[in-house]
Amino acid sequence: MRTMDNSAAVYDLVFSLGQACACSLTLRQAGLQFASYPLDWVSGGTIVSRARLIATHFDGWLEPADFEYLGRNPKNGLGIYVNRRSGFRHPHDFPDKPLAASFDRVRKKYDRRVQRFFGHVARARRALAVYISRPDEPPTSNDDLAAARETLTNAFPGVLFDLVHFAFSPGVPFTARKVVPLSDGITQISFDYRDPIRDVMIEDTAQALVELGVVAKDWRSEDDRRAFADYKQKEDARRKREIKLRRKMEKYGVTTRIGLLCARLVEPFARLRRRFGRRTHDLAFGLGAACACSKCLRDAHLQFASFPFDWISGGTARVRAKLIAERFDGWLEKGDFVYGGHNTSNGLGIFTNRRTGFNHLHDFADAPLEESYETVVEKFHRREARLLRLLATARKVLVVCVDTTNPDGEPSSYVAPGELAEVRATLLRAFPHACFDIVHFAYAPGVPFAARQTDHPGEDVTEIKFDYRDIATNVRFRDIVKVLLDDLRIAVRYYSASPSA
Repeated sequence: MRTMDNSAAVYDLVFSLGQACACSLTLRQAGLQFASYPLDWVSGGTIVSRARLIATHFDGWLEPADFEYLGRNPKNGLGIYVNRRSGFRHPHDFPDKPLAASFDRVRKKYDRRVQRFFGHVARARRALAVYISRPDEPPTSNDDLAAARETLTNAFPGVLFDLVHFAFSPGVPFTARKVVPLSDGITQISFDYRDPIRDVMIEDTAQALVELGVVAKDWRSEDDRRAFADYKQKEDARRKREIKLRRKMEKYGVTTRIGLLCARLVEPFARLRRRFGRRTHDLAFGLGAACACSKCLRDAHLQFASFPFDWISGGTARVRAKLIAERFDGWLEKGDFVYGGHNTSNGLGIFTNRRTGFNHLHDFADAPLEESYETVVEKFHRREARLLRLLATARKVLVVCVDTTNPDGEPSSYVAPGELAEVRATLLRAFPHACFDIVHFAYAPGVPFAARQTDHPGEDVTEIKFDYRDIATNVRFRDIVKVLLDDLRIAVRYYSASPSA
């Protein structure tokens, strides 16, 4: 965009170029779109093909012979049809089968949207097209963005078109989003807007447009405004119900309402089976790789106190086991710490231990190390003493490892292949009276929760692999807790948390 002051950012028309429903929902959430247009609720195609379709006035884009049935849409019970000519998928228009029974009605609906769109374009002098790249699709190139804008400009020479493109950037939070003017009239906003339920985090993309300064003129009558407000309120309520329903389905691992009903009916019996069929341990603690491990154990009611490795990242499982075996000898020497910067999530300082490779994100003040060093070391000494005291008396111990991911979404190298057998042997040598069970949650991109894989790479070592990454928290805790309680049926006897810390 040329400038984003209040006068230059007012558009006569703001419309969605795609992809899918997320873009239109974003514009409605931001108060920029007040009616449905042809490309709002279809997925597929590219930004260039969509712009060309507008330039040709949607000529012949809805011919019955071009449609092919793909399957049932589990979200709404309708059929999913793909248009082989345009590449568009229609997941919200046609009943499951057959196509002919509803095709004329659907085509009339889209004819109304086409006429409405061109009527609004005809009276516009400045228009904004918005395109949100799906997180799972290849990146949209700058050349494609320029070609799409040029196509629209050539088709409607009396209208000045601007284009906003949302580019998916894994691991970049909303607060650190990048807003880059690629060329005259084209602005790109990059951050991690993936949502596990709705595919795109609508609230964040809408807020990005609002903070960019985009404003749309509202040409509607007062009656139309009231009708749209009522519709939007009902639609928001429906969407919230749908999200809540889908989260419940995800929790129980089902895909239909009937499956959810059945799962909730048998849940009390499943709880009884889990209660009386669990493997009981005397102690459970996390070996890392970061805070997620301890949080999963606490959510599963398997850990009742803080231990040394709960809130630090870095290092390896081998290093952590060796430190336990050596009774944490010399692992907090002041000369080993290096300042790594400010932690924006909590206002503290990030300090890295060069000897162990550990990153302390939640301990030291963002100030010279000396100001908080003694207090932090005293806290960790209490946690060391607590863990060693409990290990001295425990007979059956559960050790859990949860892999995290790198910023690009790849699995971390915290646990090397075959390393857990060595970790277990190290702990057994240090505490020969105890029996150690090790459970390792290994991040496996693309492997859904329902298809998780369980291996046993060593004696009393269990490795569970699936894609448990969450965009906001890095780990979907409920999935790991469900495995611990349902699949492994693990329980831990309550132990005292004293000495307190």
